[in-house]
Amino acid sequence: MKPTSPFISFLWLFLLSPCMGEEPADLPASFDAKMAGERFDRLLALVKPQSGESKWARIPWLTNLEEARKRSQSDDKPLLLWRAGGGEVLGRA
Repeated sequence: MKPTSPFISFLWLFLLSPCMGEEPADLPASFDAKMAGERFDRLLALVKPQSGESKWARIPWLTNLEEARKRSQSDDKPLLLWRAGGGEVLGRA
């Protein structure tokens, strides 16, 4: 089994302590807040959407079916109708 870093141990204690009704334990002597912040910043940079991702969000989607049909006819382009199962048209997906 791989040993756990002090930061991960602290994180688990911090997250679980409200469930146990106790205050978080003191930080281990080896805990370095600056190092933890740098690790967090690197992780945040990895999980945030990068430029060039989510190209679908740049498309000017229409949510009114009647307006979309008129535009489809006037532009002589096909119409894409997306309907997720359950919920309202713009509800659950």
